[in-house]
Amino acid sequence: MITINLICVVAEIFLIRIYKFKQRQKRRKIRMIIINSLKRGFKSYPNFRN
Repeated sequence: MITINLICVVAEIFLIRIYKFKQRQKRRKIRMIIINSLKRGFKSYPNFRN
């Protein structure tokens, strides 16, 4: 019984870590997409460049 509980706890911690890591990657991707779209916007509107 103790071993099964240990395995469950370890698996939970592992899954939580993977989930958090994926969330971070998603945020990074979203940020990159926003930055790229802004850059494209600035390129297509030279008046905003100064």
